Amino acid sequence: MSASRYAYLGGFDGTSNVMAAYAYGIPCRGTHAHAFVQSFAETGPPVDATAAAHSERSALASLAYHYRENVVEPALRQPFQVSAMAANESELRAFIAYAAAFPRAFLALVDTYDSLGSGIPNFLSVALALEHQGYKPLGIRIDSGDLAYISTQARRMFDVVNPGNKYIIFASSEIHEDTLYALKEQGHAIDAFGVGTHLVTCQKQPALGCVFKLVQVGHVACIKVSEDPSKTTIPGRKRVYRLYGRDPTVCMIDLMMLETEPEPHPGERILCCHPYEEHKRCYMTPSRVEEILQPLCVFGEVLAMDDAQVSASDHERLRVARKRCLEQVRALRYDYKRPLNPTPYKVSVSAALFKLVHQLWLEELAIRELS
Repeated sequence: MSASRYAYLGGFDGTSNVMAAYAYGIPCRGTHAHAFVQSFAETGPPVDATAAAHSERSALASLAYHYRENVVEPALRQPFQVSAMAANESELRAFIAYAAAFPRAFLALVDTYDSLGSGIPNFLSVALALEHQGYKPLGIRIDSGDLAYISTQARRMFDVVNPGNKYIIFASSEIHEDTLYALKEQGHAIDAFGVGTHLVTCQKQPALGCVFKLVQVGHVACIKVSEDPSKTTIPGRKRVYRLYGRDPTVCMIDLMMLETEPEPHPGERILCCHPYEEHKRCYMTPSRVEEILQPLCVFGEVLAMDDAQVSASDHERLRVARKRCLEQVRALRYDYKRPLNPTPYKVSVSAALFKLVHQLWLEELAIRELS
């Protein structure tokens, strides 16, 4: 449940978790399982509960068999060496049953037996039948095999059988970041991805290393010194500002300042210092300044919610949080987000805070005596 919620907040478009979709108002997306197709292998389709449903399925089945023989078979045989008439019959029955139940959401899982030789021809037969009845089939899902090759061939088959179609190709099968980058390099015809295991378990970084560090006791700033400068803390109570460059939608630097310092303003030339290395510094004249360190909760009392937020539903709050999250990601330059050797985002300190860091650093660090 929480994985679905935070995946949607972070930019995913939907969830296959029906309960999460209901609880959080997330669009519900998904297909049938391989087991659904397999269940038609021997006994045929389950008996319909109503005569009307049986009649609808019979009409759809008649059309599907018609299109398989007269359209899909001749269209695929010569260019692809694929025979729709030789495709798995029980899979076709399963697709007909699923399409009859969900005619407006027909997204077929095509790799139960053979994606190119059976699943896609069967999908096309049923898709044409649905279109004949006035519905718009969604497309296919591929869950195994060479996703780049199969998706490209599937798109070619779609275009040969039904030029101008709007079918989507959805891919799953242990998708993770490296898979996506590899597919982009290879070239593919996939429109959407279903990411499950690697998203929920965060296999590359299953835990977020966060440690509490004390920076001030009462009104006295304090520092924790380390032989690794990056682990030396930045002392004192602070305010943090995000500085935007000439383009007011693109952030350049986050600047930490002492709480007592006057806040920076747009158009003002500001000295930004590296926290530990004195030779790394720059001047920045921001077009826009945003204070980003805001207390959310103090002594158990929520402070950051206005009346509109308090009265908003959980669904609406999630949509607002998602919108802000995506806006923040868009505000980052491409080189900060690139997968290989990304540019580290600049976090600087003011001149006064730089002075305090190094003053306390020297005060707390013992001077060795050599003999």
